[in-house]
Amino acid sequence: MHNPLIFKYLVKLRWRDFANRASACKAEKDITQKGPDCKSEPAEHRQQVPTVVPNIKLRQMKQKQIIIYLCLIVSIITFQGCKNETDIILENTYPISSISPSDDNFADLIFLNNVLKNKQIVFLGEASHGDGATFQAKTRLVKFLHEELNYKVLAFEGATIFDMHYASAVIQQSDKPKTAELEFKKGLCNVWSYTNEFKAMADYVWNKKDSLNIIGIDNTFLNYYASFFPKFLDDAFDISSSTKFDFQRFLTQHNAIITNKFKAVQDSTFNFNHFTQDVNTIKKLIEASKKGSVEARTQIILELENLISYTYEMKAGLEASVPLRDERMAKNLSWYINNFFPNEKVIVWTANYHGATKIRDAIYEEGNDLYQGFTNFAEHVSNEFGNENVFSIAFTSSNGEYNAFSKIDSVSAPETSWEFKIAQEIESNYAFIDFSRIREAPVGDKEFESIILGHKPHFGKWYKIFDGVIYVRNMKPTTYKNTGNNKSYM
Repeated sequence: MHNPLIFKYLVKLRWRDFANRASACKAEKDITQKGPDCKSEPAEHRQQVPTVVPNIKLRQMKQKQIIIYLCLIVSIITFQGCKNETDIILENTYPISSISPSDDNFADLIFLNNVLKNKQIVFLGEASHGDGATFQAKTRLVKFLHEELNYKVLAFEGATIFDMHYASAVIQQSDKPKTAELEFKKGLCNVWSYTNEFKAMADYVWNKKDSLNIIGIDNTFLNYYASFFPKFLDDAFDISSSTKFDFQRFLTQHNAIITNKFKAVQDSTFNFNHFTQDVNTIKKLIEASKKGSVEARTQIILELENLISYTYEMKAGLEASVPLRDERMAKNLSWYINNFFPNEKVIVWTANYHGATKIRDAIYEEGNDLYQGFTNFAEHVSNEFGNENVFSIAFTSSNGEYNAFSKIDSVSAPETSWEFKIAQEIESNYAFIDFSRIREAPVGDKEFESIILGHKPHFGKWYKIFDGVIYVRNMKPTTYKNTGNNKSYM
């Protein structure tokens, strides 16, 4: 393509070249005092000409150099402007040699030193909760982030404040290496804690229990320790002796919630108003109590608020509960950071969906704008702590299988998807692609198809929704000890 401004400038230079030639001829004519033709100078005067001609040639050479230089600049600019999306992706791709948790040679992850510079909070997602290979890759990343970049807090989706606080206390006090694995099974959702692929993570927490803090930030009362929560409240604050509410009624309805979940709240025998009134009464009793530290009482009160929120979400229904839960997780994480870890760096173990920094830039499905009203977990966190301090890494694949709990399902990227394209363009089985850099390029605002959420195709401006992606070519499903691949723990 011709740039009219550059073309005019080159013409102008060419015109100056002609003008200089004419000036040179005039100078020579003045010297010879003979006719209009520069070539007609007498022989006796020719020795005077070199005082002018070298200057003419020098100017001509400089002008040619300038023209060549300008042409090179135009070529470089044109080349850069014509870079296609593939070129830009490959420039921001870092091959990863291994996802094995036992691989402690972190040379392939050193690039993260610059990528995550000054990032206080890093989200590690997963396309589905049945991605065994991703669990392994995340475990290795946690090890690197803790040992090399000094991240000291590991926050879990699928565990409440009480769940992980209690589990952590038991781990700290125990001298048995298996304790961490067992405590995670009691305090963390079993889509992770019961899998063979998570065992390495539990073992690492045990080995680093003096330097790595584990916390729960969810409000889903699903785990074993959820059933233990009322007993803990009674042991700590003697709430069953209060005459201000019916403790047995609270206990019955609480147990219905954690065993039957949505069905319990929607059942005609469940009285939502009675339950929320009972929880609010317990909050007031604890606020007035002198037992325990102020921090401990504050923590329990926050957990009671999570319980009310969880109950309300179930009443609202699954679809409506999603954004409410994300907001609650953000509040819990914020509370932990502001009160206990203001100067520490935090890793968040969650799903890709919750780690999306702007899910509204994605399309749920054609004709359904479900995502348009959502603000996700990572976006809430970014709004509070600043985009410059938060980095969200998603995981995706192009082939393989994942555990859909009722069955083992296949991962197969459509030919129209971003993952299919990546599979053709890079040789490595594992790689990190830096979306935060790609979105600075002209393609950064592009809307395209990806299977980054649930291994199902969705259109979205994915370069803006996540800060980076770890590509695992062949996904492997989670497996469960003594149960087989298809065991459902949901």
